[in-house]
Amino acid sequence: MTISQNLEKGNVINKLKNLFNEIPFIQIDGKQLMKGYIDEISGLWTYDVTLDFADASIDLQFIGKSKGWKGYLSIGGWAVILPKAEVTGKIKLDDVEYYVKGLGYHDHNWGMNLFDLLHFGWYWGKINSDNLTIVWFVILNTRFDSENICIISKDEGENINIDPKDIYFSAKDYNLDYIWLIPNSFVLKVDTKDIYFSILMNSQSIDSDFKINGHYWRYHINYLGNIIINDDMKDVSGLQITEFMRLR
Repeated sequence: MTISQNLEKGNVINKLKNLFNEIPFIQIDGKQLMKGYIDEISGLWTYDVTLDFADASIDLQFIGKSKGWKGYLSIGGWAVILPKAEVTGKIKLDDVEYYVKGLGYHDHNWGMNLFDLLHFGWYWGKINSDNLTIVWFVILNTRFDSENICIISKDEGENINIDPKDIYFSAKDYNLDYIWLIPNSFVLKVDTKDIYFSILMNSQSIDSDFKINGHYWRYHINYLGNIIINDDMKDVSGLQITEFMRLR
């Protein structure tokens, strides 16, 4: 079952906002670390995050700019609660305070089982423009067979779920990392009646983490391209994170 059969608007969660166990909340030893709540007017999520360490602290607020969504994939459930959020606050490091402003994101997976580990792996990433966010996910059933997902979230607007048959993804420019061949660049294309984009993503740096149950690569990528929605064209470029998880 795919996201296209289960896509739900983020404001559906409003029905659950009075249930404590359905609201994001983290507390340790009586101290609040994170609390989430829904804005009464916009229906968008806000997160307050406060963390203290021995030589550092974080005090940040994430204010959602686009509606979240959730659905079910071949490897369990997936919710993107904050496709895009404005983040403001301060980070203190070695007694020096830094006031920060930027963009944030939050998603969550659940329900994977041992059979899901038979998949080859997945790619995941996101792309931002001034007023929308593209979140994409490529589940590799095998090395050559994939399930493609792409959701476009408009700032304070609706989500657009792209039909998988209209999504093209390619990984290329492989090199050897220890004993694995991994790609260094990606191409994501969507071509429908009303939407077209072609985004080239080139890796700037790659971090890896090798585990018994899988091998993980986190990319910082530079992306460049254009997006056309209903004849409105926007050029996009920037720096984002992308991941490659190989399960076997």
